[in-house]
Amino acid sequence: MKKYISIAFAITLALCVFATEGKALTEEIHGSSVQLDQEQVPLKDPLYMKDGRIFVPLRLLSEALDIEVNWHKNTQQVEVKTAFNDQIWFNVGSKLVAMNGTEYLMDTQPFMEDGRVYLPLKHISEILHTRLMWEGTTKTAHLTTVAPYIVEKGDSLESISKEFSLSVGELKRVNDTDDGFLAVGQELRVLAPEYLSTPLSAEDVNLLAKIIFIEAGYEAYEGQIAVGNVIMNRVAHSSFPDTIRDVIYHPGQFPPAHNGTFEQTVPSDTAVNAAREVLGGKEYARGALYFFNPNVTRHSFFTSKEVIATFGNHRFVR
Repeated sequence: MKKYISIAFAITLALCVFATEGKALTEEIHGSSVQLDQEQVPLKDPLYMKDGRIFVPLRLLSEALDIEVNWHKNTQQVEVKTAFNDQIWFNVGSKLVAMNGTEYLMDTQPFMEDGRVYLPLKHISEILHTRLMWEGTTKTAHLTTVAPYIVEKGDSLESISKEFSLSVGELKRVNDTDDGFLAVGQELRVLAPEYLSTPLSAEDVNLLAKIIFIEAGYEAYEGQIAVGNVIMNRVAHSSFPDTIRDVIYHPGQFPPAHNGTFEQTVPSDTAVNAAREVLGGKEYARGALYFFNPNVTRHSFFTSKEVIATFGNHRFVR
């Protein structure tokens, strides 16, 4: 089958490992190689390793597999169309990934460095329906194509899901079907990208958007993101509850959550977008656990803490 790639994107798109916000390039894997279905794939760029993840040039996969890639500069998005007719959108600087119109959360985020976009091999290989195995002794990334399953008489979603260790829900999502109807001879994809198990929660978006709107709806967008950062930092911190809902309703923290205001709040579109970006990993107040308006309070509890950032009327501290 024909292989596609946007020429302009091919020039700039490469996957290596850079950490975000100016951190150094990770270590190159010297002597590394890639095999696709036991065939050696020519490497024009090196592989890199970061936090146990392998990063490779996307153009390597675009040349080896059927994939169409387009770079949308205005929206900072990467559009990938696969031979299985899947359409995947990656967002630079965000963990959000949309597959066939439904949003999910990856465990890492694409970003740009020197005009190039970087993505992890694990997620790319999964959406291309290949299985990845890393052989550490030879420093080789083995990619094995997973053929679609051909439905036979008597098959059901339940029986196929058991055979391939997928849940019925994952099988439906990866094949973009809700009715569960199977026809003899139908091709089913049986390798589900890991991020399909983490769909973006509409409830979390709504809760986060409400508190952002209440606390910083009048502030600049960066300030709204920062408020959302505080909520998520608390979710991740051992001193606070571990869900967005429980953080917001934690006693003594956010009065609107206890006086009826919160339930009646309808967040603005801007607050909703800020919530989505926060859940996708956007950070302007990394590590901040509190925020306050110094024009309203000068309590030593806040003023004695380290200031992480200031946006509008709010100082963000830890």
